[in-house]
Amino acid sequence: MGRSILFLILLFVFPLSACSHKSSAPVSADTMPDMEELLAYSQSHSQEEYEKKLKEIQAVIDNTSYEELCQILTDSLASWADTQTDYEITDTSIEFSEDPLLMDEQRKEKLYNNWTVSVNIQLAGDEKSKYDLPDAAAIYRQAADALRSTPYGAYKLHTLKITASSDPDRILTSEQEGSFFLTDSAFSLPQEPEELAIQKAVLEQVETFNQECFSDERYRGQNVTLKRFGSPRDSSVLYLEFPIYAPPFDQDMAAFADSLEAHGQEFFHVITENNENLEYLKKCGITSVTVRFVTSWDNRLEGPERYREFSWEL
Repeated sequence: MGRSILFLILLFVFPLSACSHKSSAPVSADTMPDMEELLAYSQSHSQEEYEKKLKEIQAVIDNTSYEELCQILTDSLASWADTQTDYEITDTSIEFSEDPLLMDEQRKEKLYNNWTVSVNIQLAGDEKSKYDLPDAAAIYRQAADALRSTPYGAYKLHTLKITASSDPDRILTSEQEGSFFLTDSAFSLPQEPEELAIQKAVLEQVETFNQECFSDERYRGQNVTLKRFGSPRDSSVLYLEFPIYAPPFDQDMAAFADSLEAHGQEFFHVITENNENLEYLKKCGITSVTVRFVTSWDNRLEGPERYREFSWEL
């Protein structure tokens, strides 16, 4: 009797141990969980185990080529289009772009999720259905959920643009755009210490700019932020982009806009006054610094993007 009980205990213990060992195995491209599975894991494991899992996921994403990531997201969209039953979709197309300069304006660090995805959805249509258009927001939500169903999309997608149109005349039915901030402190882009030192100096100058010009309590949060920082691929320019979300309340708007070149020079100065910064930039092949202030409120500027841009040679 005692041996029978011991046998049953061992029978149950060993399979459970094997399952436990399998669930703790490092994530690979073949075992990448979807977001529902990752959520379930976070609810059944400690915070330490969950953060370790996220690091493993990031390692897999980082080792996935740009072309492979594009294909994964393309397949996610195609799977949704083939299996959803709310719309008669005849075709889809998708385009990708990556912006390694993009910053998290609140956390003041480089964004890991820095991809923009543009999707066109072709809907079946006829003379009647051209005037009976589907809910654009609903299409957007479904396509967004599909693209973010895996960690590849959930942690890399920043901006999604969707255009839906109907046959036979390609009547535009919707154009939706949204940004996602499903970032996690466990995810980060690698930066060299010298780059981080320059980034820190720029952010400190942003704080000074806000205190000098936008300290009024009517400004909710920081009125000036660092949105993009770094050197575009195959470029010799260090690029800084600062949105100024509202003009000064108590100053002449035109005069303030005209003063932005001087503010840009202050940013250039905090970067170049340090010899170590200069040496690092030259080592990286940087020959100039470009500062862009985005001023959508400045009606004197024409075009969809209103900004003032200044450049200085090192």
